[in-house]
Amino acid sequence: MVIAIIGVLIALLLPAVQAAREAAARMNCQSHMKNVALAFHNYHDTHQAFPLGADRDTMGTWAMYVLPFIEQGALYSSYNFQRAYNNNTVDPGFSKGNQDLLYYLRIPVYSCPTDGDRKSSYGNYMHHNLVVCMGNAATYRPNDPGTNQNSVTGRGWAVYGDITAIQGAMFWGGCRIGEGTTWSLGYKWVSLAEVTDGLSNTIALSETVQGERSPSAQGAGTIDLRGLIWWGEGGQFTTYRSPNTRTADNVQFTNTTYPGGGTMHNPRHPIAPTLANDVTIATARSFHSGGVNAALGDGSVRFFSDTVNIDAWRAFATTQGGETLVP
Repeated sequence: MVIAIIGVLIALLLPAVQAAREAAARMNCQSHMKNVALAFHNYHDTHQAFPLGADRDTMGTWAMYVLPFIEQGALYSSYNFQRAYNNNTVDPGFSKGNQDLLYYLRIPVYSCPTDGDRKSSYGNYMHHNLVVCMGNAATYRPNDPGTNQNSVTGRGWAVYGDITAIQGAMFWGGCRIGEGTTWSLGYKWVSLAEVTDGLSNTIALSETVQGERSPSAQGAGTIDLRGLIWWGEGGQFTTYRSPNTRTADNVQFTNTTYPGGGTMHNPRHPIAPTLANDVTIATARSFHSGGVNAALGDGSVRFFSDTVNIDAWRAFATTQGGETLVP
């Protein structure tokens, strides 16, 4: 009888304990976001703009650029930011020296305790959870030749999703303009003055899930880049789809040895196979119950529900959209 009573008590207490743990993890995640949002502002104080979202695929991302402002100055000083753009030269950003320096490290402030401490799907790299906002549309159009800073091109990286949009985003990336041997790179660093919607109405940072290797049925080489924040595609998201949508993310990886696609082990966060000409649509995702954390441009952190109004969610991703938002 006593054992049965104890069993009932444990059954009653266990959900409360789990809820308390998740609440603590969510608060810890919010604290990490606030620290990174503050790092963005410290970066802006130094460089008069927020960091670049991604320098092509492998040349560096916001995660490298703000290392000095999260007490990781030694790592930043050791990273090789040399650029080799001539004629498709292999870039040193993805060199073995840089991989050994950063790609196997767990940096707590970039991580969410709810998602644990897992190795990645590619090269045993350590994935993380914080990702910057690159607008409210798709972010990669591989075969669009591009003629200005609002478009992107093959082997480049997103400047801003929809090439017809002018509302901008908090973070942009380097894009390649032109083909063959006659091409140039377009970049955009966003300043405070350009966020005319107001910092409290603009998302800077949210969450993603740590990518996993796809099931063996999908092929041992297929991978999930989400959360590989040193890689352009893995360090960003857009608000095109609602948080934690059951619609599969489209996160492309075109390396011939490790083709993109497959299905993530956890069906709550699916990822779809992508083709060479597909756009990238990476969604804000987490293992929190019911939504995701997001840091706004002013450094405040909010919890956005999975059922957030999609128009409002998309409006939060623009810097100059002029939308009316209710806090």
